[in-house]
Amino acid sequence: MSTKLKKIFVVVTTYNEKENLPALVPQILDKDSRLKVIIVDDSSPDGTGKIADDLAKIFKDRIIVIHRKERGVGTALREGFKKALALGAEAVIQMDADFSHNPFYLTEIIKTLESGAKVVIGSRYSSGGGIASRSVARNIISKIANLYNHIILGLWDVSDTASGYKGYQREVLEKINLGSFVSTGYSVGVENLYRIAAKGFKITEIPILFSDRNAGNSKMGLKELVKYMITVLKIRAKS
Repeated sequence: MSTKLKKIFVVVTTYNEKENLPALVPQILDKDSRLKVIIVDDSSPDGTGKIADDLAKIFKDRIIVIHRKERGVGTALREGFKKALALGAEAVIQMDADFSHNPFYLTEIIKTLESGAKVVIGSRYSSGGGIASRSVARNIISKIANLYNHIILGLWDVSDTASGYKGYQREVLEKINLGSFVSTGYSVGVENLYRIAAKGFKITEIPILFSDRNAGNSKMGLKELVKYMITVLKIRAKS
């Protein structure tokens, strides 16, 4: 059954994204007049937080900025989710700040949620999806993480478990207990999926074309991958 969503929030976590954020936010807001953006900045030393504040002044009532002293994309994302729910969100979308997730796909994510999907993943690996440009090393890391998630957490029905481009109905985020997560870093995405699957929600995937970041440096390297894999084991052990 089709349902028209009225309050849709996009959560964007940032750390040193001053080169991307000023261009990204207007593109998000232009996709749909219902969209509001929650920017969660982890005290970026490059001034990203100040840029976020300036954007909030320009786009009044459509930008919410959260400044944090601690670091970690996992805790930042959950804080953004909680804020969206507190503001009455009917649906929440998460995406990266570096243009690896094209705002073009927001329309399809919203359409899919409104058609009845509970969770929507922008997938690089489903039919029609792909990766436009990425280093060999980053591609290998992504595929290792995806296979690892399949094996350890049993998420075989999801082609892209490591995607950070997702949309959720409000009820989903309310039922996965955001306050009890193991993850503080990048593994938060797959922990979300693991909890969602455990609650019996169907996960829908749409194909996307993924591009490597427009500017700035990636935060995901070998050290983060090892931390990710250890945390996934902890997620499995806790269940």
